Amino acid sequence: MHRQHEREPLAAIVTYLAPGRTFERLLKEDTLAEIKQVVRIKLDLADDVPIHLAQQRGERVIDLEDEEDFEAFCVAARRSGSMDVRVIVLSSTNTAKYRPTQRVTSGINYWLYDPHTHRWKYGATTWTADQRCDQINSQCGTHFQVVVHMPSNNIFATERFAHALLRAWNLQIVPVRCHGCEHVHRELFNLGVHSEATVRNATQFMSLAIASGVL
Repeated sequence: MHRQHEREPLAAIVTYLAPGRTFERLLKEDTLAEIKQVVRIKLDLADDVPIHLAQQRGERVIDLEDEEDFEAFCVAARRSGSMDVRVIVLSSTNTAKYRPTQRVTSGINYWLYDPHTHRWKYGATTWTADQRCDQINSQCGTHFQVVVHMPSNNIFATERFAHALLRAWNLQIVPVRCHGCEHVHRELFNLGVHSEATVRNATQFMSLAIASGVL
């Protein structure tokens, strides 16, 4: 009972505005895929039916298309206590009619390193690496520093490819809920203590990921 009272202030209510119906859920999901599954189950949609989600903030509509969008959404939702999400169900007949805001996929892939925890983070951003690093540290109370960053024409494909390789090599740190932003981070890895060798390996890995991740 005591734990429930401690967690209540962190709970956020998400109101899903779907075609023909509106429903609410507590925000308990850790990934964008999980909240899409919540919508599919409620609307009785098959897994192969594409859906698009977007935050509704007053007159602004903010697309929810990737994990970076989802991370920012979670922080905003928990700070405000509630959030409206517009649900668009796509099909072969209306996919061409509805096109979500075009996402800029060119940008920066980066490696960050936290000297306090010796954790490495591989990510993607359309900001500068320093701006993204500052945002993460502010939200999560971490001490990440930019180790290396490179431009990429398809940062999200590169990021997915890199994460898949790192998980296959058993370098992923077991995901835990962040005490700062309450998000479960799945992009943290163990490459070892920061050194000339680990920086060289991280740099070579990033070059490989950018070259191969867009295939």
